[in-house]
This record gives sequence, structure tokens and C-alpha cells, in this order.
Amino acid sequence: MLRMLFVGKLLSSTGAIIVLAMSMSAQAEVVDPAPFLVRSEGEKAATTVPGDRDRLLELPLEDLLTLESTSVAKKRQRVDDSAAAVFVMTQEDISRSTASSIPDLLRMVPGVEVADIQSSATAVSIRGFNSLLSNTVLVMIDGRTVYVSAVSGVLWDQQLIPLSDIERIEVVRGTGATLWGNNAVNGIINIISKHSSDSQGGTAEFRAGTRKRTANLSYGGRHGDALSYRLYASGLNDEGTTDAQGHDLAKPSITGAIGTRVDFQPDARNAFTLQSDYSHGRTSIAMRRVSPDLSRPAYEDKRFDGHFEGVRLLGRWARTQSELLDWSLQANFDHGTRRDLEARMARDLADMSFGLRWKASRVHEFSLGLDARVVRDRIDGNPGLYFAAPAATEYWFSGYVQDDISLVPDRLRLTLGSKIEHNRISGVEAQPSAKLFARLSSKLALWGGYSRAMRTPSRLERNFTGLLNVFPGSVVGASDVPVVQSWTSGSPDLKPERLNAYEMGLRAKPGGNWSLDVSAFLNDYSHILTVVPVALRPILMPGSGMPMALRMDSVVVNGGRLRTYGIEAAISGRLMPYWKVDIALSQLHCDPDASAADPAYGVRWVDQTLSPKVQVNLRNAIDIGDRISVDAQLRYVGELANGAVGDRVGADLRLSWRPVPTVELSLIGENLIQARQQEYLMPNLLRPDAYAPRSLSGQVRLRF
Repeated sequence: MLRMLFVGKLLSSTGAIIVLAMSMSAQAEVVDPAPFLVRSEGEKAATTVPGDRDRLLELPLEDLLTLESTSVAKKRQRVDDSAAAVFVMTQEDISRSTASSIPDLLRMVPGVEVADIQSSATAVSIRGFNSLLSNTVLVMIDGRTVYVSAVSGVLWDQQLIPLSDIERIEVVRGTGATLWGNNAVNGIINIISKHSSDSQGGTAEFRAGTRKRTANLSYGGRHGDALSYRLYASGLNDEGTTDAQGHDLAKPSITGAIGTRVDFQPDARNAFTLQSDYSHGRTSIAMRRVSPDLSRPAYEDKRFDGHFEGVRLLGRWARTQSELLDWSLQANFDHGTRRDLEARMARDLADMSFGLRWKASRVHEFSLGLDARVVRDRIDGNPGLYFAAPAATEYWFSGYVQDDISLVPDRLRLTLGSKIEHNRISGVEAQPSAKLFARLSSKLALWGGYSRAMRTPSRLERNFTGLLNVFPGSVVGASDVPVVQSWTSGSPDLKPERLNAYEMGLRAKPGGNWSLDVSAFLNDYSHILTVVPVALRPILMPGSGMPMALRMDSVVVNGGRLRTYGIEAAISGRLMPYWKVDIALSQLHCDPDASAADPAYGVRWVDQTLSPKVQVNLRNAIDIGDRISVDAQLRYVGELANGAVGDRVGADLRLSWRPVPTVELSLIGENLIQARQQEYLMPNLLRPDAYAPRSLSGQVRLRF
């Protein structure tokens, strides 16, 4: 009842704020230089002004999705002019949040689902399909993809860039496959670090609390006018989730990283960037394992300790040929190893991409690109998980072309494009899109479009055989055996999951410094991976020949279809000059095809009920003079798994004091309403229920 009252009050408050925004008259404006532009000396000086550093870079959709080809474009186009659902998180948003990790930052974005699974494991998704590996979301750091194709997902605990070094995070809700290809299905999360010339001097940040301890150090310097650099180191000790009684489920995760970025601009036309980092960590998770004695079935909780290690290199050359033509060339290498649940994965990736932007006329502006990638990996399983082909090398080749057509200058724009991609799994595939943007007035714009995308099944999904679950024999009508082992195998013949996406949106500046951004979508998925039973056979007792258990074999097939639709809204403005308010609302509905509900088609590989139908987020940022700030976040998340995980209300609070401009002291509280709350479950894996506990911490930030 209290939760229902809370949601009702919050929704009514939202309506009141919209009405208030409509009654105001001025118009807000935020502009900031891009961190990767080839900048003149005057522009370099402008970017060092403290008041400019935290403003929002407003790039067009083309820039958001093709940093390789348009990162040095002189043309700047506001996010307000993008034909997509875009949310940009600025450095000011980041520094004022209570978050200590990138997934926690994403909780403020409409349409993004974030849930702690256990210890360092976090589920992050956009517009549904929330899972451990975020397999429908493409995540990039400075144009380098961190999506791991071998397991079809993102390893969030390995993304250890210090939050203070992030310039902004751009979240595109909806497919970006036309420019980025496979797996940019439901959205893109683009994390962009600061240009090294914008982070001169030193920054130190230390945080200690009841559950987490972090330390981040960063130092930037310059050699002459053309070359600048930044070095950083970060460390995290996280005690993770607990059980229902508040006891730790596993050992603390201890992770750390060191890295560097060097930017060199010898003249006004050329810019070079070199980045490298090394990360290492020890992880720990709890699993519920089945007793090997099948005649007396029982579960036992066991802790599995793991570790990871990774090295990454990236180089980029961006050149402005003229005001009408610029291009960039980027290469990166990624090596990593990881051990979890007694399984081990080693991976090497090499990628090279070329992008070009050409303004052919006043009407047409083309973006073109080529990409080649080779991935070599080896996955060695454990007693309950093995692979038909432990090692493999895969090659990906792609190209894209997009034409931004100005039908009516500054009023009406049509964007057409397609990505052509080839790989061994899906062959040659085209992923086209068409989007229309119309500016009706200086305060109102509409957009809409169609896109097609696909997600390529991972090597894990195509090659594995594993014991995923155990349940009583009575479930399948075999009351004479106590337990059924459920073994699932992948299929080498799997085809990509496909999406036809339809979107539309509205952006308005009703008055004052208020803004309203609303988007609606309809996603039609086909070839969804499902698990279908194929055989049921007895497991005989040694020596007697009597059945003591059953083994059910299932296979992963492209047997499902699903339609999702929803609406998202973001409202932002100031109630008072010192009081900023941000409200994010999202609603998601699922409409499964009749064939997917047929038992013959099995159950979906990713359970769509693990995405909440409703999310509401309210942020308040209040400045009390120049030295004190209060930041509060209140959020509501709907139930999961048909009520197996109840809906929840969470609150975070940050109180900050700056005794001098270079020192900030903060007191931070997370999950303050309840002592602990469950955010997720893993129905297809045997894991004990995990709860995210309340936590308090203190933080010190120093600049020198």
C-alpha cells in the first residue's frame, strides 16, 4: 500500500511539474566542445575554463554512433536535433551522484534497467531483456566496444575507468545497428573520457563505507602546446550482496586498474590519441550446487572464487581535410582472461575501423565506414559445463553508408542508411534504417523512424552443454524418482535474433529552463532463442539397474517471437535557481506471439519477466550557497518474475561540503529506505537469493 501511495504521489507530482514547466517562458541552452575534435588554440583555451567543463556536448545521432568517422567534424548539432531517444549524462551529473560504478550511474536514465545480481555481477539492459550479460546492448568506451561476443554480453566488473575521468555518458535507447551492426539491438551506452588537455593537474578521490571502499588517482600534464597526457589508477573493495538475514554471500571483490591517455595535435588538421590500460581483479560468487548423491537429493551452497586480467590498447588518427570532409582511422587490441565457476575464458580481439564524413552539398551529408575484426577465444568449462569446440577464431567484416538529407533547411531532415555485415554465423546481413526529424518551432520537435537489427548468438550459446537446473521429479509426472537433472545444449545452427523497431518521439521546451523528452517504441522480435526439451531418460543406480533420477535434455533453438512496446519520458528543469529537478519515467509491456506461448516452442533463453514494467526516478540537486550541496534520488522499480521479486522503493542521498575550492567532503547513503532489498533473481541458474544492503560512506575529493 505504501508503495502504491508513493507511485501515485510521484506521478501526480510529475504532472504538476509538467504544468509548471508549461507556464514558464525562458529557454535553457547548454553547449560544450567535443573532447575528440581537432581544436584550435583558442578552442583549447576555452575548454580549460572551469565553468565550461561540465556542460553538455550536444551531438547529433550520427556523431553519437560513429565517433570514428565524425569525431573531428566542425559541424555541431544539438541532441535536440537527433532523431533518436538520447540521454546524456554530464560530468556534473556523475560527480553529484551517489554512484561508485558505471552501472549505478545508469539507474538515472529512463528506459535503462539496472539490478544487482550478486557481488560484482550486475544486470543492465535497455527496453527489456535484462540479464547478467546485457546481450542486447552495445557498450563502448571512447569508441572501443567492450561487448564480448564469445558470451554475448558485457562484463561490467571489468570496466574500471575512474568516474571523475569520464566527460559524459551518452545512452541511445533503440537500435543503432545501421552504424554499429550486430548486437546494437536495444540500445547503445557510449562512455567518453575527458580529453587529456581538459584534465590537467591532479585529482584524488577516496571513499570508505560499510560495504565499499574505493580509491581513484588521476594526473594530467602537458609537454608543449601540442601534446597532453593523463595517468590514472583505480581500486575497489566491494563486499557485495547479502542473504535475507544480512550475512555476506561471498568474499569481497577486489579489483583495480591503471591506464594512460595521450593526445597529440601537431596542427589544426590532425589529432592523434593513444590509450592503454591494465586491469586485474579477484571475484567471488555463491552458487547452490546439487549434491552428487542423486538418491538423496539436496542442495549445498558453495562459494566460487575467480579472477580476471586484461590489457587494452587503442590508437586513433583523426584528420580534417576541409570544412566539407574529415575522416578517422582507429585500431585497438584487447587481451583478457577470466575464471568464474571453475570455468576459464581467454580472449584476444583486434579491430580496425575507418570512417569518413563528406558534406557533398547543402542537401546531402554522407557518413561511410569500414570495419574488420578478428576474435580468438578459448573457453574451458567445469564439471557441469563443457564445450564442443573450446577454441575458435572468428572474423567480422562490415561497412555502412548513411545519407543525412536536409529536405527543408533547419526544419525537416531525412536520414537513410544501412549496415552490411559478414560473419561466419549469419553470413551477409543488411541492417537498414530510415528516420525523419521535423522541427515545428524553436521549442518543439518531432521525430520517428524504422530500423532493423539483429543479435548474433554467442559461441557459448552455439557450443555449450551444461547442467542448468535441477527440480523434483513430480514436475514432469515422475513421482517415483526424487529429482530431474535439466541439461541444456546449444546448437551450431542457430540464426541471429532479429528485430524490427518502430520509434517516435517529441522534444519540447515549454518555458523557463524546463525541457520535456518523450519517446515511444514498438519492437517486433523474431527468431528469439528458446530452450526446447528433446529427451527424458533415466539415470540408473550403479549395480541395481534401478532408476534413481531422470535426465531431461533440452536444446537451444530459434523458436520464439515477442513484441514489446512502451513509452519513456524525461523532464528536467529548475524549481528555483538553486534547485534542479530531473524526473524519468518508463513503462514496458510485452505481447508474446501465440507460437512462443506454445509448450512445443519451449521457454525463452532470456526471461522477459525479469524486466520491470514500470520505473520512476526523481532526482533533486540543491545548492546551498557556493559550498554546500544536497543531492537526492528517489526511485520506484516494479516487480520482477511475476511477483517473485517484489516492487521496491529506493532512496540515495549525498551531502557535500567544499571548505575550499580544491577540497570536497561528502556523506553518502545508498538504499536508505530498507535494510536490504532483492533486485534480481536467476531462475535458470542455481543461485541463492541475494539482497542489496543499505550502505553509508564518506568521500574525500582533492584537486592539486
